[in-house]
Amino acid sequence: MTHSQHQDHNPELETHTSPLPAVDAHSTSVTYGENTVLNDVTFAVPSGAFVGIVGPNGAGKSTLLKTLVGIIEPSAGSVHIYGINPSRSRGLVGYVPQSESVNWVFPVTVWDVVMMGRTPSLGAFRYETRDDKHAVMDALHRVGLLHRKDDMIHSLSGGQRQRVFVARALAQDARVLLLDEAFGGVDVGSQYELVAVLRQLCEEGQTILLTTHDLANMARRLDMVLCLNGHLCAWGPPDEVFTPDVLEELYGPHVVSAGSSYTI
Repeated sequence: MTHSQHQDHNPELETHTSPLPAVDAHSTSVTYGENTVLNDVTFAVPSGAFVGIVGPNGAGKSTLLKTLVGIIEPSAGSVHIYGINPSRSRGLVGYVPQSESVNWVFPVTVWDVVMMGRTPSLGAFRYETRDDKHAVMDALHRVGLLHRKDDMIHSLSGGQRQRVFVARALAQDARVLLLDEAFGGVDVGSQYELVAVLRQLCEEGQTILLTTHDLANMARRLDMVLCLNGHLCAWGPPDEVFTPDVLEELYGPHVVSAGSSYTI
């Protein structure tokens, strides 16, 4: 199965003649009971962009990703992936959850985890075709872990595990990758390796949104930054949005008075 064939389950994507944003949120709100987690958020991410989502704990960053992938329905407004509602665009979106939500001691190999990305294309008996195997090999090669394909997932470092989950998303032919706290529990050296992989994927046409608290190291590597604190505080290139006013709106006056624009 080729890349284009695997996308046939989203025929709407092929019918658009003008470029669409990879991710589009319009007046999006998410409410849990009486608690509004996201309020009137609007932004559009161009295809191939490397985007950071920043904000304090409880700002709605993870909620936004879960809304984009279709796990959570917005209570108002809309979100679209290449013009398609998330409920019908699952094959287009790859979601990498926070590392603490994953059972890392489960006895599976790197190959097994990445093959899970092919599950929708496998038959009732989960027979792995030659095209499935090729897609997994290609995905592991793109994240630099093909040589670890037979290793148990628990034997990998934190950064390598994150790259395996990126490979799983690539194996499903996802065009938009959503990573929730990708650098949690990852040492600095592995962070640089992961960022290099993600940057290369964007150059190949993937669109990547990741939540992060590491403004100091990520600011100069991102194309765009989405600043959240229950609402959209700012959206644009890092050197334009990381102003003292925005940082104060995100984290409070103590951040600005600390003397470092990018320190949390």
